[in-house]
Amino acid sequence: MSKVRHVRFHPDEYIVGVSGLPAEQQGVFWMVCSLVMSHGGPIPADYDRIGRLTSIRPSKAKRLCEALIACGKLTETDGKLSQKRAESEVKSAQNLSKNARENGQNSGGRPRENNDLENPAGFETEKLTNNHKPVTNNQNIPLKPPKGSDPEFEEFYAACPKRRDRGKAERAYRTARKTADHATLMASIRRYAESVAGKDPQFVKYPSSWLNAKSWLDDETVVPFEPPRGRVVF
Repeated sequence: MSKVRHVRFHPDEYIVGVSGLPAEQQGVFWMVCSLVMSHGGPIPADYDRIGRLTSIRPSKAKRLCEALIACGKLTETDGKLSQKRAESEVKSAQNLSKNARENGQNSGGRPRENNDLENPAGFETEKLTNNHKPVTNNQNIPLKPPKGSDPEFEEFYAACPKRRDRGKAERAYRTARKTADHATLMASIRRYAESVAGKDPQFVKYPSSWLNAKSWLDDETVVPFEPPRGRVVF
């Protein structure tokens, strides 16, 4: 299948398209879109690979992809994942590249190297120029937490699906720890985050609200999916 090295990207449309999706779903969504555009079409539903590329477990990658399929962001057919807009941009880029190559050949010029569609290596093995090499220094080092912060609270806060009012959240966490251990809170907030994946953000609790309501004592239920409001264009 033909490959392209460059596609058009419309940031405003992408922002509207992923608005309301949790960060992990956005990461998996963009990775799948990128793989589709790199491959030139649908990709195998290889959750081991997607998990490796996004640094999550394959089982979680599968759950996130299934949530994205359920809300219409991705499609799966015959064991292959795809994204309609990504495929459309690939086709547009292929047509532009084909026209550029034909024009170059008709005028006696050489086709541009970046329009080489028959090269099966493409993104994954091509040598990058200095302007396109990924950053390798310190890119995996986490942000330093505030001085004197509680490591257990930092872990809890990072797992919350929506974060706001850090001070209130920290006070509520200290109160909750008087009756619940850290492991219980972590297991429960992770279940909650998964249950609201893809849900309209206005219906997702802030950390302090979740803690003050003692939500870790609630029955483990899955919240029905509600697609983001507004026109989704990506």
